Amino acid sequence: MTSSEAAVKSPPVSAALAALAWGSMRVVVVLGLLVAWEVFARSGLVTPFMLPPLSAVVERIWNDALSGELAINASLTLYRALTGFLIAAAGGIVLGMAMSRSVGVNWLFDPIISVGFPMPKIAFLPVVILWLGFYDVSKISMVVLDAVFPVVTATVAGIKGVERELIRRATWAPTTASSCGRSCFRPRCRRS
Repeated sequence: MTSSEAAVKSPPVSAALAALAWGSMRVVVVLGLLVAWEVFARSGLVTPFMLPPLSAVVERIWNDALSGELAINASLTLYRALTGFLIAAAGGIVLGMAMSRSVGVNWLFDPIISVGFPMPKIAFLPVVILWLGFYDVSKISMVVLDAVFPVVTATVAGIKGVERELIRRATWAPTTASSCGRSCFRPRCRRS
């Protein structure tokens, strides 16, 4: 292999250095932000309650990890989030299917979904805490409240996105409503 063939097959050194420089710039920016956090927190311009130093945060995370507190809190948070999302997904899919199939259900729930979807869900937090308390039920309810609106909207949009020709063909064929749902709606809802 001649030197000209080797030069053609290997990328130029300057391109590799440029890629390395751009990649290292990302790391430098993140490290710069972390150093700025530590310096600003120790400057005395803010209280440690408002912005604790990065070193204190890392120390607390390390101590919680060693004591097992971090694993307990992470598993409780994961339990609440998954339970809330499963409830929202099940209820949202059922409500979305009912809204797309029934004009009366759509008439009843469409204004609620239209108003509730863009509303910040944190506004409901005081009422939810007042009604349900500080324990798991209120936290799971907030996850449900936050997740149900996108699920309903996506379900309605997915079902309405099914081509009418598919529905017409399915109703001509000797099928039941459940097999029509399996063959027409479910595959199209997965794509949206």
